[in-house]
Amino acid sequence: MYSALKPILFRIPPEQAHHWTLKSLSMTLSIPVANAFFRSRFRLEHPKLNQTVFGLPLPNPVGLAAGFYKDGPHYQEMTTLG
Repeated sequence: MYSALKPILFRIPPEQAHHWTLKSLSMTLSIPVANAFFRSRFRLEHPKLNQTVFGLPLPNPVGLAAGFYKDGPHYQEMTTLG
């Protein structure tokens, strides 16, 4: 899928591509069957991945680019993707 979308996304301004991608992801994950598919496909739980950050237990390491939505409006979508 990425190879098909890459040429399109690289022709539009980065900010617009970013918003379009997140909007598409939100719309896709609002469909229960699609949400269940993504959760089963991308979610990984293993005891070795458990982390505790500032006293908060997390099932796996957290890694987002600096400034990736400081207010976290798409945290649920990111959780679905693992």
